[in-house]
Amino acid sequence: MTNEGFARVERAEVEPGTVEIPTGQVGSPLSEEEIRRRVGTGNFESAKNDKQSTSINS
Repeated sequence: MTNEGFARVERAEVEPGTVEIPTGQVGSPLSEEEIRRRVGTGNFESAKNDKQSTSINS
């Protein structure tokens, strides 16, 4: 799961002088079917067909 990947590389506190930054892929890409299952068909279709552009400052 993606959340498990984030939990594995997330750090709340870093030792002084530590420079290791994780740069690898955290999780695998989700299929359309998996996204639809997680958010629900209605939300998926609504977001997919939304003609509004999102604000980058929100």
